[in-house]
Amino acid sequence: EALVAALDEVNPDRPKVRRYMLCIRFLYIIAATLVGTAAVFKAVSVTGIFLAFYAMFFSCLLCCLSCPTPLESTRMHFIQYFGFMYNGFGRLLFVMMLSIMLIDFGILGWVAIGFLVFASLTHIILECSYGGLVKREFKR
Repeated sequence: EALVAALDEVNPDRPKVRRYMLCIRFLYIIAATLVGTAAVFKAVSVTGIFLAFYAMFFSCLLCCLSCPTPLESTRMHFIQYFGFMYNGFGRLLFVMMLSIMLIDFGILGWVAIGFLVFASLTHIILECSYGGLVKREFKR
């Protein structure tokens, strides 16, 4: 408690950035849910099973990386294998690749693309505005 208060005194933007990151995480979780739902609907056709499998995997990845993980070993595992998601450019490439795949998923895919792009661009704008503080809060 005292450490958090001391950090807030050193950087007065920290509480505001924490609220922003909570909203960004919420947007990413909504987008992951929409991607997963669109994948389930796409999997009903035989040709859509392959894309649906990848969309479900990416949805789970997005959800896991957006939720704060309580264990340090789990967090380090994610950073080791999916470190590109903690970088603005890598996350943008991931979202672009996922968006191209979601175009084929119908109207729900387009809605998921909207949420993904909005969350990613907002995240990048916050990273540019607040720098390392956003990166530290997102890795928490």
